[in-house]
Amino acid sequence: MDNPHQIFLWMQDENSKLLNMNNFPIVYGTINILSNTLLYRGYNRKYNPITSRPAYFTSDIDIAKAYAGSCDCEVGMFTSTRELRLYDLRFIRSILRDLFPQRKSNHKDVIECCNTLALAYGVCSYKRQMELLKKRFDNIDKDRLDSLVQYQNFIDSQPTLSGVDPVEAQGVRIAETNNDAEALIFLKEIFGNIVDGYVAPKMHSPYHTEKSGNIHPSELVLFDPEKSGLTKLEKHPNSEKITTIDINLLTNRYTTAHFPIRGFDDPKLIFSGGKTKNVEIAYYETSNAFLEMNEKKIERLGNKAKKVVGKLLGGTQFAHNVKPWPCTEIKSWT
Repeated sequence: MDNPHQIFLWMQDENSKLLNMNNFPIVYGTINILSNTLLYRGYNRKYNPITSRPAYFTSDIDIAKAYAGSCDCEVGMFTSTRELRLYDLRFIRSILRDLFPQRKSNHKDVIECCNTLALAYGVCSYKRQMELLKKRFDNIDKDRLDSLVQYQNFIDSQPTLSGVDPVEAQGVRIAETNNDAEALIFLKEIFGNIVDGYVAPKMHSPYHTEKSGNIHPSELVLFDPEKSGLTKLEKHPNSEKITTIDINLLTNRYTTAHFPIRGFDDPKLIFSGGKTKNVEIAYYETSNAFLEMNEKKIERLGNKAKKVVGKLLGGTQFAHNVKPWPCTEIKSWT
C-alpha cells in the first residue's frame, strides 16, 4: 500500500487534478476537494459563467460538450483556487429526512419547500414521490411516466430485489429543470453557510429515460461559484500536467463516516421498463441555462428562500461547525 504521507504530498502538487467521482461509498461528513481541481461546464457565452447563482459542473468533458451543443454555447474549463467543502448528496438527503419533521412552521411556503426538495431528491417514499410529481407537473412526457409506473409495478411484484428498500421503496433522483432550480436555491439557503455545494455519484432513476440505462450521471454543484473562488481557464492544461484522483482518496478523514456496503459501488439497472433513448435537448432547457438566463427570477427565488428557510429552521442557520436535462412546465404546489 502507498505511504499515506506520500499520497498527501502527491495530491498537494500544483498540477491540475481531474476528479473521478462516478462511484463512491456514502460519506456522512464533508468531502474536501483539492485546489486546482479541473471542472467542466457547458454554458452560454452571453452570460457570465461564474456568478453567485448555483451551477452544475462535471469532471467529464464529454458530458459538458453535450450541454454546449447549442448556438452561442461553449465548454467552459474552470479550476478551484481553494479547497472546496462538499457534502455527499445522499448525506444531504438524510439530513433533510430529519429536518422535515423538525420544521418550525407549517406555513404553506414551508410545506411547498419540503415538497420541492422531496420531489427532486427522493426524500420520501417512491409512491409519495409519484403523487408529488403528478401534482407538480401539468404535462409529463409519456415515456417518463410509463417508465415510472412500470418501475412501481416492478417493485410491487418483486419488492426484495437489491437496490429497493423491502420495507418501503424510497424516492429517486428526479432532475427536472424547473423544480431542480427551486430545490437548489433552497439547498443553498439551508447548507450554503456550511459547505460550498454537493457531489453525487451516478444514480439509477426510471424518470431519466433520456439517459443510457436510466443512469443519471455524477454531478457536482456549487451553491455560489463566485464565493467558492472558482476561476475560468482560457487554455486547457496539458494532459501530462493533469492528475486523475479518485474521490475515495479525499474521503478518508477522521471527521467522516463511510458505508462501503456491497452493492453501493455501482448503480445497477434492475429494471428495464420504459424506453431508453438519447434525446437532443436545447441548452436553453437545461438546469445551468435556467440558472444563468433567469437572473431576476433566481433573485426572487433566493429572497423567497431566505424567508421560507427562516420559517423552516426557526429563523436560524446551521452553525459552521456543525446528456441534457429534462424540462417540464411546473405549476404552483397550491
